[in-house]
Amino acid sequence: NLPGQAIAWGAWSGVGEAEEQRERVAGRLAAGVGWLTPQQGLRAFDRLLREEVPVSVVAPVDWAAFAAGVPRVPELISELGEAGRATVAEGEGEHLATRLEESPPAERERLIVEFVREEVRALLRLPDLPEPDVGFFDLGMDSLMAVELRNRVNRALGGVHEVPTSVVFDFASPARLAGRLHKVLEAARAEEDGREGTGPAEPASPAAAPAAGESLDDLLSEIRATLGDAAAEAGTAGNGAGGDGDG
Repeated sequence: NLPGQAIAWGAWSGVGEAEEQRERVAGRLAAGVGWLTPQQGLRAFDRLLREEVPVSVVAPVDWAAFAAGVPRVPELISELGEAGRATVAEGEGEHLATRLEESPPAERERLIVEFVREEVRALLRLPDLPEPDVGFFDLGMDSLMAVELRNRVNRALGGVHEVPTSVVFDFASPARLAGRLHKVLEAARAEEDGREGTGPAEPASPAAAPAAGESLDDLLSEIRATLGDAAAEAGTAGNGAGGDGDG
């Protein structure tokens, strides 16, 4: 089977059928639900393609306003509101890669282990941090959760490195996944340091340019004169060699 994605889009502003019927559509939007700008929609589309999410909904929602407009907030909506607040908080914090860059080398693997444990606890809604050596799937993680864990890791790395979904299956515990992340990040850092150490290649020596105040015609005349002198010397040498032969 070919992989596929289903995306339920909210109303786009500025383009499309919803914009053409803006007044009618605006009257049907729930409280707190806004309009997507084309830039927001394209950014969401790019992110969803990279995260391999099979089914998703894209719409700007003010969850507080939405909750205030309904008599009873469904549990799913309540959870989405909490997830949204957690995402905002995560975006305001530093990327894991930044924290690692600012930490001494001996501390980096421990930081990665703690990061993975925190992400697994949040993803699985565990009351406590999981032990470093306990298996993800022993904790109740399924394949979709594994994809989400991969997505969380890549977001935290901030584009420094992207891991495939298979890494969660191949290194299926906080300690093993952290060890793998530490290894690839250190390798990427060493490669970057190597590129910076070699420096840019030395530029080739430029061809001789005319001296200040010397025109191109003057330079060409000098070249012709030099070539003429060389030809004359070659001719003289040739005649001398012939005379020696006759004697």
